[in-house]
Amino acid sequence: MNASSAIRCEIVTPGVADAAALAEVATLCARELHQPLAVETLRVAVTDVREPVLTLHLPVALASSQHRIWCLACRLAVSCPGARVSVLVHGENAFASAEAAKRRRSA
Repeated sequence: MNASSAIRCEIVTPGVADAAALAEVATLCARELHQPLAVETLRVAVTDVREPVLTLHLPVALASSQHRIWCLACRLAVSCPGARVSVLVHGENAFASAEAAKRRRSA
């Protein structure tokens, strides 16, 4: 898996046990869907987070072409009903490419 196609699951939770359980669920769901996934767990102070948060970070190319990504997000939401699940699409490379192409045409 190269950096441009990497999917990262960021887990933010106040407890170690919750973080481990959520990481295990995310890994299992991704494996069932044959989707490579890197899990990153961030612990924060109890007052900072009221509910665990799982965020899938992915490049724009995967967001538009991979139905399995959206299946993974839905499966995580169903498997972790006490957590907030979101998908963050990083599109800055696509915008940078379009801007570079525009500059080449105008030059």
